[in-house]
Amino acid sequence: MYTESAFGHIMDNRSFRRFSSRGLDKVHVEFGIVTLAHNILKVADICQPLSENH
Repeated sequence: MYTESAFGHIMDNRSFRRFSSRGLDKVHVEFGIVTLAHNILKVADICQPLSENH
């Protein structure tokens, strides 16, 4: 089990297992993109039931 639920969700449900770039700066940018996509998809999941009601 993972210590943070967001990391576990990204790894298990989004199938993100390893970085495709090398270097700490590039990995930082890549993980920022992964978390950005995770948050956008989370907001989309929240907004979807709201749009179905209207």
